Amino acid sequence: MATKDAKAARSQLGRSRQDVLKITSAHVAEQRQLKGKVRELEKRLKALSKKNEPNRGGAKAKR
Repeated sequence: MATKDAKAARSQLGRSRQDVLKITSAHVAEQRQLKGKVRELEKRLKALSKKNEPNRGGAKAKR
């Protein structure tokens, strides 16, 4: 049943199975790349927030 639906969808789009697989694999690769970027940015953000965190018992905090 699912293959019939997939076939219908492909024929409607005018794409072959190879085209669909190529697009899908490109999309997956892009998602993986973006996930890596997000992870990298989160690390940088964490490092910056640590750097900017004031000392808890400093003189300014007691004022």
